[in-house]
Amino acid sequence: MFKVFRPACLLAGFLALAVFVPAQEIPGQKPMVVIAETFQFLPGTWAEYTILDKEKNETYRFHFAVMTKEIVKGIPCWWIEIEVESAANPVVVTRFLAEETPNGPGDLKKAVVQVEGYSPFTIPAGFLRGDDAEVGQVRQAHIVKRLEERSITHAGKTISAVVVEAEDEDARRMTATVSLELPPIALFSCEDETIRMSVNDWGTGATSKIKGPAMPFFLWIMEQVTAGTEDSKSKKPVKKHPFN
Repeated sequence: MFKVFRPACLLAGFLALAVFVPAQEIPGQKPMVVIAETFQFLPGTWAEYTILDKEKNETYRFHFAVMTKEIVKGIPCWWIEIEVESAANPVVVTRFLAEETPNGPGDLKKAVVQVEGYSPFTIPAGFLRGDDAEVGQVRQAHIVKRLEERSITHAGKTISAVVVEAEDEDARRMTATVSLELPPIALFSCEDETIRMSVNDWGTGATSKIKGPAMPFFLWIMEQVTAGTEDSKSKKPVKKHPFN
């Protein structure tokens, strides 16, 4: 089974009401393919990809890392981080605590976002749960055919991989090259009608890309409004808001 995992997504219109910026998507909120049968919860493992969003004709860098394990009310969970960088937007890091399941990351317990140049903030719980959740959305698919086995050398590493074809619940097909020797996602490449992704490198020893303590979301909003007001009064150039 495949999952397309979406990192933290906040409603831009909701943010616009609070910080007076044009309604639009927050940068860094891109879907990510996760192969359920082969996902590995190995602490410190990371993989970095180049992803082409075919619908927007945009390319971006996607860094995915499994951090540390935590038990929440008897349920094993893992801190996971996703960093996204594109030419048009600042770097965005999403750190979330997700349940460990046989199919990869499950329900989210907590999540933190940091936009480059700004303090990190916690995502309100309402964006983590329910059918309308804006964090952790997935598109599931199942493997319908194993096409061929391959030995691949990339970034100075040689791995054994399998090319498969998968289909999601909307009958959309994707082709992927997977390998258990490429944790944590075990994905070398993937392509469907909306995205094309390929690995740049992978390894161990991942460290957090979140800098500084996270603050509550509404306190973060107040901090941005206050900073903007002070800049205006002092006639200093107003720092561009991260969601502009």
